[in-house]
Amino acid sequence: NDVVDAAWGAGIGVQALIWFGFDGGDEWKGRRDTLFATLHANPKAKFVTRVLQFGSEPLFDWVLSPNDLIAQVNGAKANLSSLHIPVTVSDMAYSFRDVRSLY
Repeated sequence: NDVVDAAWGAGIGVQALIWFGFDGGDEWKGRRDTLFATLHANPKAKFVTRVLQFGSEPLFDWVLSPNDLIAQVNGAKANLSSLHIPVTVSDMAYSFRDVRSLY
């Protein structure tokens, strides 16, 4: 919430990141839920949030399977559709090439 307000005051945009961490835990789910709640509760959020990213190489680090990541991205898109905030994945190009070889 503070980041949204600071970005509004400074006239800049924010790239929101759902960070998975390095330990393979599921703490990222709480961070995701808190971020979604903030984006919906703060009326300035839809104007300063340029994109929501699932990041820190979730495929490269095998934090989620490709299908689970797809489900998370689709869920986020549905959750944020009324705010018109796009959703993307921050990963390494190698990850996408490597994943395709599995199917």
